[in-house]
Amino acid sequence: MYKVTLCKYIWNGDCSESSTQWVLLSQPLELPFAPMPGLTINLPMQRGWVLRSSAWVVESQAFTCYAEDQYMDGIDDYFEDWIESLTDPDSGWTLAAGPHPKN
Repeated sequence: MYKVTLCKYIWNGDCSESSTQWVLLSQPLELPFAPMPGLTINLPMQRGWVLRSSAWVVESQAFTCYAEDQYMDGIDDYFEDWIESLTDPDSGWTLAAGPHPKN
């Protein structure tokens, strides 16, 4: 099994340019194979997260993978609600950084 830290940025706008805040979430996983960009990770009770990058970190002996960024692009998408929902203990995600204003 391969140790993986899955990371995901969530932005409060419909793109990074129009956003004013962001958060970074992370989740530890184990996969039976090495992860690669383009792979979709389907977590229980969540949408599929497509990997945009994968790197082997020698110090931790684990992969760090970044899923595609998530944007709040619909009327039902509320930034704080998404943060609260994804950081619920049952979701497996933890808040790694933020919320931060975009610089």
